[in-house]
Amino acid sequence: MTADIYVDLVKALYSSVIPLVIAGIAFALIGLDAVVETRDRLLGALWLCGIFAVTMRLMVVAMFRRRAEGTPLDPAEAGRAERRYAACFFLFALALGGFAARAILMGSADAKLSIVALVFGYGAGVASSVNCRPWIAIPGMMIGMLPMAVTGCIANAGAHFALGLFTVVFMGAAVEAHLRHYRQLAKSVAMSQAIARWEAKARPLISL
Repeated sequence: MTADIYVDLVKALYSSVIPLVIAGIAFALIGLDAVVETRDRLLGALWLCGIFAVTMRLMVVAMFRRRAEGTPLDPAEAGRAERRYAACFFLFALALGGFAARAILMGSADAKLSIVALVFGYGAGVASSVNCRPWIAIPGMMIGMLPMAVTGCIANAGAHFALGLFTVVFMGAAVEAHLRHYRQLAKSVAMSQAIARWEAKARPLISL
């Protein structure tokens, strides 16, 4: 992978803002409802950790987008931006995974339904908005979704076991689709850059 392709993929990582805002609002509302219902201190601490991670991630995205509007990024700066994004992303994944694993056993039926929707929505968001960097997306998906799946599999209720099993199955399918989409995206970026270089070289000749 060339330096130009790498920089463009990092820029793509920061291009999705609306899904991040929606995910943050969903986690805040669904999490608050579960915390109020259960009155569990650990659940509350995990919820606060998730809110902190979402806030930090939004700040990192905002700072990078302002910076990207200036001079072109070099690979070293893009690497630092990628690692900052990854740190906030993994922190939220840890908070969500722990929160979902505890809430799925403690909450009411309505709360559990909301938690499952939140976790699967998170997985879909990762697959669609972070697919340009597999080393961030795939571990983040596992950290955020596996705890609920494992908790469901070891629970004594049949519905919980089915939930855990199907979560693992869907995660496997998502990882395969993610890697395939990443390869296509990298090829598309490389092709776009090649066409741009060809047009830049051909423009003086065409003007003659």
